[in-house]
Amino acid sequence: MAAHKAAREASKKERAEKRKTHAANAEKYAKEYATADRALIDAKRAAKKAGNFFVEGQAKIAFVIRIRGINKLSPKQKKIMQLLRLRQLHNGVFVRLNKATMNMVRYVEPLITYGYPTRSTVQKLIYGRGYGKINRSRIALNDNSVVE
Repeated sequence: MAAHKAAREASKKERAEKRKTHAANAEKYAKEYATADRALIDAKRAAKKAGNFFVEGQAKIAFVIRIRGINKLSPKQKKIMQLLRLRQLHNGVFVRLNKATMNMVRYVEPLITYGYPTRSTVQKLIYGRGYGKINRSRIALNDNSVVE
């Protein structure tokens, strides 16, 4: 009984420390995001003031959604859809953009729709629909313990 109580106290302390570090990390990331947003706005304003144009950097990821079914697909399109993990209608995936994936996306463009997500969109999708795999079982991402 005493060992059980001591273990429970230890785990309680450990969770409290983890909460503190998670809160500190969240603050750090929020500050980082705010400074990045501010730098982008400042760069746009400076360019406008100088009479120039400001071109943002290219997106690193895209969110791709399948909008057409399986009828009249060429074998190459079918294979690309498998590689993009878009096996059925209305499935969506995040794709890291590089030359190879961009060419694949262009080839199957009539079958899909895609866009460049904002930070808040990614956050909403992961919190709303995100799952992790633990011991081959699919578990919803509802707290950090699943991620750890």
